[in-house]
Amino acid sequence: IPVAHLQGGEVSGSIDDKVRNAVTMLADVHFPATHAAFARVAALVSWPASVCMAGCPSIDLALRAQHEPPVTTQELGGAGVDIDTPHPWIVCLQHPVTSEAHDAGAQMTETLRALTAFERYRILVFWPGEDAGAGAMSKVIRQSQAPVEWLHTVRNLPPSRFLRLLTQASVLVGNSSAGIRECSALGV
Repeated sequence: IPVAHLQGGEVSGSIDDKVRNAVTMLADVHFPATHAAFARVAALVSWPASVCMAGCPSIDLALRAQHEPPVTTQELGGAGVDIDTPHPWIVCLQHPVTSEAHDAGAQMTETLRALTAFERYRILVFWPGEDAGAGAMSKVIRQSQAPVEWLHTVRNLPPSRFLRLLTQASVLVGNSSAGIRECSALGV
C-alpha cells in the first residue's frame, strides 16, 4: 500500500521537524505545499520523481468556508463576553513550543497582557493543543477568565467553522500556522 505524505519538508523548529522528516522517509509519494518544502523533500528521498508540488489543501477548505453563515457566540460555546456585537475582535490561538515547554505559561501570560492594550477589541482565545506546556498555558487562560469585559474563551471548533470564524476577525494573534496559511488566503 503506497503511503502519501502531505505537507512534508516544512520546518517549524520544534520536534515536529523530526517527525515530519521521519514520515517523509517512510512515504512513497510526497505532496509538499511550498517550493522550499519541495526542495527539502526532494533532497531527502531516493526517488525525487515521487515529489509533486501540491500546495496547501486547507486553502480550498478556507475559501469554501467563507460562504458559510457567520459563527455565533451560541455556536462557539465557551465562556466570556458575547462576540455577537458590533465591536471588532481578535482571535488568539497560541500553541506551546515543544522545545520551550518550560516557558509556555509565561509566553501565554505575555500574549494576553499585550492583547489588553487593544481596549476597543473583544478577544476570543482558543485553548492550546495538547503539546508539552499546554497545561501551563491552560492555567493562564483559566486565570484570565475572571469577569472581564473583553475576553471569550473556547476549546475548539470544527475546521470549516474555525476557518469561517477567521474571516469575522480583525486579526489572528499567536503562533498558529493558520496565520500564515489560511489567513493569507482569507485576507485576515
